[in-house]
Amino acid sequence: MEYPKVSVIIPTYNRPYLLSNALESVIEQNYPHLEILVVDGGCCSDTYNVVKDFSVHYPYIHYLKNTQKEGLHGAKNTAINQIQGELFTFLDDDDILLQNALHRLTEIYIQKNKVYGIVLSNRLRSDNKELSGIGIEESREVDTDEFWYGKLSGKFFGVVATSLIGKDRFDEELKGRDKVFWNKIYAKSKIFYIHQPMRIYSIHSDSLTASLYYEPLVEAKSYEKEISFLENLKIDNPQKNDYLATLHNEIAKLYLAGNKKFKAKEHLKKSLECKLGLEAFSIWLRSLA
Repeated sequence: MEYPKVSVIIPTYNRPYLLSNALESVIEQNYPHLEILVVDGGCCSDTYNVVKDFSVHYPYIHYLKNTQKEGLHGAKNTAINQIQGELFTFLDDDDILLQNALHRLTEIYIQKNKVYGIVLSNRLRSDNKELSGIGIEESREVDTDEFWYGKLSGKFFGVVATSLIGKDRFDEELKGRDKVFWNKIYAKSKIFYIHQPMRIYSIHSDSLTASLYYEPLVEAKSYEKEISFLENLKIDNPQKNDYLATLHNEIAKLYLAGNKKFKAKEHLKKSLECKLGLEAFSIWLRSLA
């Protein structure tokens, strides 16, 4: 079997002690046609030294300095502009790949005659050893709107045909949440899901996910952009209003956490326009406190 070239993108920020583990997990895949792009978004010289030491023995490892807006999404966009592989994937610097993950994902891509430009699997949470991607219990083709309208949620892992990216890029004004980028990519191809974990998803106090709890207004903007994307879709789906109500409720809670009660009430009103629900009324009462 002739395996396609896979570009593994690892954004990193001043965490060379974790980056080494991530790199080793990719190298140990023993994948025959590989490119690793480490994008440095920090100012730690140790990061460069770690990549340099690895690249002496593994010349397919490349060091990139973030040339876009500072932050995770800028780092990812820097790498996207440099991808050489037919397929690509992202790996956080504090996560690791499980054995043979790249082989299993690309074998499905090849066996299905490249009909599926997106081949996904699951992740295993480091804290409770449960799957991080929820809403599916078997290997099968996945409909795009299962992601759009929240039937499938959480964190998945997979490989994506580089040709699907086109002009799409991550929104560099946002932090952490990247749902809109992936919603656009999912719209461009058929998706196949393998019901197996192929990546360890690290959960700890130093993770980006945890840090966003201290920036509720930034997170609220991310949800608002997802709503804008979904409202512009000309698709009739029975789950649409339910999911939009859920998103408006989440935004309302974030605005309350950021002490923006007027904005919170604005989204609660929109939530109730989508769907009458006890959660919205409960949040409304909190906004009056």
